[in-house]
Formats: sequence, C-alpha cells, structure tokens
Amino acid sequence: MQTPEHVDQAITELTTKIAALVSSNTHVIKPKDQTRNLPINILNAIHKKRKVRKNWQHTRNPDVKRYSTDKKP
Repeated sequence: MQTPEHVDQAITELTTKIAALVSSNTHVIKPKDQTRNLPINILNAIHKKRKVRKNWQHTRNPDVKRYSTDKKP
C-alpha cells in the first residue's frame, strides 16, 4: 500500500466483503401468524372475561372478582 488510492481500494474491498458476509449469514425471521380462527362463542367468552378483569382492576370490587373466578369461559 504505497498510495492513498491503494488504501481506499483496500478499504472498499474490505467493506464489500464484510457486507457480503453479513448478508449471507443473516437469517430473516418471519413473523408468526397472529390470527386465531376460534369459534365466535369462545371469542365472546374471552371478550367478556377481559371486560370483567378490566372492571375488577379499576374497582377492586370483591363481587366482580368473585364473578370473574366463578364464571370461567
């Protein structure tokens, strides 16, 4: 490496090789399928349970808590 041009060329080659290695060794992670194909009655039960839990978290009413533990979907 006698001249600045040789240094620039060596840096460019090194950068190119590093970029090629990174792209060849990087795995693409596919997102998981988030859709649930559940029956409507189960979806309704989940929705109702979440509403009851939210209500209990806001009120801390023992009757609401009792309802949420008695009425399992």
